[in-house]
Formats: sequence, structure tokens, C-alpha cells
Amino acid sequence: MDSREAEENVFVDSPDDDDNLTREFSFGATADRIKNISRQRANEVLRNSLKGLRTSPYYLWEGLKYAFSNLYIWQSLIIPLVTFAVVSLSVFLILLVFLYAPQVVFIDRWADSDEIVSEVYSLYLVLQETKFLVNIVFMVVLDVVRRSIYDQMFEKEGKDIKHYRKLSEVPTKDRLVIVMYSVLTTLILDVLTAPLLTVPVGGKVLIAAAKGWAVAWSKSNFSSFRPSNIFVVYQAAFLASKDFELFGFVAALLLFVPVLSWVFYWTNLCGAAMWAMSISRVTEEYMDKIAKLGEESASENEDTLAFSEKDAL
Repeated sequence: MDSREAEENVFVDSPDDDDNLTREFSFGATADRIKNISRQRANEVLRNSLKGLRTSPYYLWEGLKYAFSNLYIWQSLIIPLVTFAVVSLSVFLILLVFLYAPQVVFIDRWADSDEIVSEVYSLYLVLQETKFLVNIVFMVVLDVVRRSIYDQMFEKEGKDIKHYRKLSEVPTKDRLVIVMYSVLTTLILDVLTAPLLTVPVGGKVLIAAAKGWAVAWSKSNFSSFRPSNIFVVYQAAFLASKDFELFGFVAALLLFVPVLSWVFYWTNLCGAAMWAMSISRVTEEYMDKIAKLGEESASENEDTLAFSEKDAL
């Protein structure tokens, strides 16, 4: 994430800035101390903290390596992976039986092409229809698996992170909202981008770009954050960043890789968890430094006031 971009988004000129800082800050600093921090000093702290983050696609690679070097992860993945494979194969066979032949006839009737091309194109359509239906199933399963992977990885690798809220503790109502959002978004984007599947290579790149933000959001744990465990203005700035979009773009692009996409569905979650840990560390570092700056500023103001009173006497 570009530090200048974050700086411009986090500390916007608004009459509600002080209220936001006061209401959403929850890492130990009091409201009075926060108000004593100058915008320039806070932005400097933010820039220094952001140096701890790598470019987001890096974490997808790290997640892939982590998944295959830490077998405990597969305790949460193996059942969904096998289930996902069985469901995918079943859906493909059903569509092949009921849709393949009618589609060949339809293509022959409406397209000026030979029989071989019609059969190949019909098979391609069956594969894409399978992917469309399986993606919907995956969005439902994803929520359960994501929470399990995040909690396990944060417990094992993020012991230094103080303010992580276990995703398994998120209320059922909130979880259903997230699942419904994911399913609805998947349906809408898949329908809107379907024509791009007819564009060789470049079409899938455009689809990944269109789905980037939605994919990143569905795999991240931003949807479960509350004011009690993250600075909301900072969170909003990150969600609007190019780095967030880039993560989703690369993750979506990996899902177009034949055969290996079945693996990337799950290792991308490990990458998202590692990315979330880095974001959490950077955020906590930022909040701790802001709190310290607030204390120092308050102390300086008290000393100045005491000195002024002494001169007045």
C-alpha cells in the first residue's frame, strides 16, 4: 500500500476528524491525548509503520509455501477440498449429460461452424457452467474454512498480535450477512463478466480485474472487524487502496489455472491470513506509536501550561 495514498485517505480534512479519532481509537490512548497529536506527526508514524508491509501478491506465494510446509493446515482443508472436488465432478457430469448435446444442436443451428467446433465449444461451455455453479457452493464453504484457517494461523503464528478477534466468535447473524454478500456478489459478477470468457486469454485477465476487490474482501477478515479492534478510518483507507485490489486480482487470476485452481482455492486463504497478520502487526505498531505520541504531547502541554501559570504569578 502506498504510504502517500494511505496518508491522504486516513487523515482527510473534515470537521468530524477529531470525533473519528476520539470514537474509534481503542488501543490505550485517551481522547484528550489523541487530540494533542499533530497531523504531520501522525502521518510520519503511518509512513514508518507501512514499511512493514510487502506488496500484497507476495502473501499469496507465502500462503502457498506455508500450506505445503505446515501439514496441520490440511486438517481444516482436506475435507472441504475432497468435498469440493466431488461436488465439482458431480456437477460437471450432470451438466455434461443434460446440457452438452442440446448446446451442440443450438450452436450448430445458430453458428456457421463445423460439427467439431460445435462439440468443442459446447464442452467449453459445460466447463464454465460447472465453474459458475461450483463458485456459489465455494462461497458458502469458504466462510467456514476461512474462519478455521485464520484462527489456527493467528494462534500459531500471530502470538505477538494482541487485538485479534477470533473469527469463530463472530455472531451467526454477521456470518450469514457475509455469506449472502459473497454469494450475491459472485452471481452478479459471474453473469456480468460471462461474455468476456469468449475473449482468449485477455478475457480472463479482465474478469480477474473486475472481481479483484470482491475476491480480496471475501478472503480477508476486514468484514469481521469492529471499532473495538481496529482504527476504522485506517481500515477504510486500506480497503480503498490499490494494494487491496491487486491482492484480489492475482488471487482471482490463479483460479483460472487449470487443475491447480483446486489447490489455489485453499492456499489463497493461507496467503490472506498471512497478509492479515502483517496488517494487524502494522496497525498495532501504528496505534501504539500514536498512543505514545499522545502521551508525550499531553505531557508537553501540561508542562507548557504549568510554566505559563508560573510566569503569570
